[in-house]
Amino acid sequence: MSKGIATNMASEFYVASILWRLGFDVTITLGHTKEIDIIAWKKGKEITIDVKGRIGGSHHLLQLDEERFKRKNHFFIFVRWSKRNFSKV
Repeated sequence: MSKGIATNMASEFYVASILWRLGFDVTITLGHTKEIDIIAWKKGKEITIDVKGRIGGSHHLLQLDEERFKRKNHFFIFVRWSKRNFSKV
């Protein structure tokens, strides 16, 4: 598994764990070509989430896909991990 894929998967599981702690029911979608990483429900309302994970750096790359931006209940969450935490991994 490449470092980039592992970083994104770790980010998805991290976000899912936070949502679970906030009382959401959470499903992580698995696969390499997907636009929805997490589906979460709370009190009968569903949201979809696209998670972007990165180690170090300050910019996240995002392809401008107008359909995703038009969705009312679709969110983007950006996770940046410190290089310091991964230097010995």
